[in-house]
Amino acid sequence: MRNEFEVVYTTSPTSEDIYGEILFDSQILCRLIKTDDEDEEVEIEFFFDQIVLEREAERRFPLTDFMNILQEVEGELIRWLKNINNAEEI
Repeated sequence: MRNEFEVVYTTSPTSEDIYGEILFDSQILCRLIKTDDEDEEVEIEFFFDQIVLEREAERRFPLTDFMNILQEVEGELIRWLKNINNAEEI
């Protein structure tokens, strides 16, 4: 199976939250959210209602692939936030 996951990193225009949106076959599956509070865990928000199947597409993939992308995005969000906080201290 080829890797069909994509990740888009972004920030919130209304808060200091940062997001990692996970897409599969170019459609959003979920968003990982990290707040500026270091004690807060990364949260996940699923987008079941925004999946549009213009063609027959199987929404099935190996669990380990999904878990790996979740861990990758979580780590990146935490690193990103630490870098932002360190830059603000300078």
